[in-house]
Amino acid sequence: VFFKCMLVAFFENIIYDTELEFRIADSLLLRKFLGYGLDERTPDESTLRKTRQRMPEEAFHAVGERVLDVCQKHGLLKGRVLGTDSSQVDANASMDSLKHKELGCTYEEFMLALRRQDKPDATKSEAREADRKREGKASNADWESATDPEARVMQHADGHTHLSYKVDTTVDLETGVIVSAGADLANVSDQADCLQRVDEGIEALEKRGLEPQVMVTDKGHHSGSNLVGIEKRGLVPLVSSPHQSVGRPGFERTDFSYDTEHDWLTCPAGQTLYRQADPDKTQHNYKARGRICKACPHFGVCTKSNTGRTVSISIYEDVIRANRQRVR
Repeated sequence: VFFKCMLVAFFENIIYDTELEFRIADSLLLRKFLGYGLDERTPDESTLRKTRQRMPEEAFHAVGERVLDVCQKHGLLKGRVLGTDSSQVDANASMDSLKHKELGCTYEEFMLALRRQDKPDATKSEAREADRKREGKASNADWESATDPEARVMQHADGHTHLSYKVDTTVDLETGVIVSAGADLANVSDQADCLQRVDEGIEALEKRGLEPQVMVTDKGHHSGSNLVGIEKRGLVPLVSSPHQSVGRPGFERTDFSYDTEHDWLTCPAGQTLYRQADPDKTQHNYKARGRICKACPHFGVCTKSNTGRTVSISIYEDVIRANRQRVR
């Protein structure tokens, strides 16, 4: 009954147990689906919440596997093209629960004390107004929730800030069926756990005798090492490529030609950028001479640095270029 209730919540996009309790009690169709008569009381929100808290994580995975088997039985699982992405979700914890890791004070006490350093008689509303413009506030390095220490302070796509988690979902793109799903700390980047999600999707399909061929992700997952990792797993990566310089004045990386014989770059103005030492093993840096750049008519647009323009090339340049061509 509990897992049927979770299916109702999923398909009707209900995220609060109180709302789910009312929806189930109010619907003849859902009462029949769950096996409750008109004279029987359906589960209330505390029952749903406590059941979820007491249910081991393995049970959720087992039910997910069962649902996937049913989907495959009815032809709803192709397993050829996978797509993975993540969403931030609000944790069940209030921002008021934040405590400073070293000082032990609440966030409100902290911002009031901070404001009163400049204005001793400042009120809470004045402190709150001044805090809105402060940079680096509510950093996860300094603050944690007293009620949910694993939740992280994050700004969501719609602009609101809340204690959050990250939910990752891998989907069969030809049918829309969820192949695997997981949760992580909200401040773990998509780049960092991309290959883990790929492995989870591959494992789920291989259990059912299917071999995925293509992995599709957005630009948040883009990195040379992830592209190489996906290829090593026998999949063709289709990863949206970030292109931050579109519309900006100046020269882009693609405007510089590479000389394989001498291992240097030539800029559009005909000047040479020489290879520098590579402390970062993931990219090669090429740099022009400062005096030449300052004498160039493009100085101030191409670069404003007095030491000259620097261009960095990833060691995975060939893989990145091939992926960009596939996506286009």
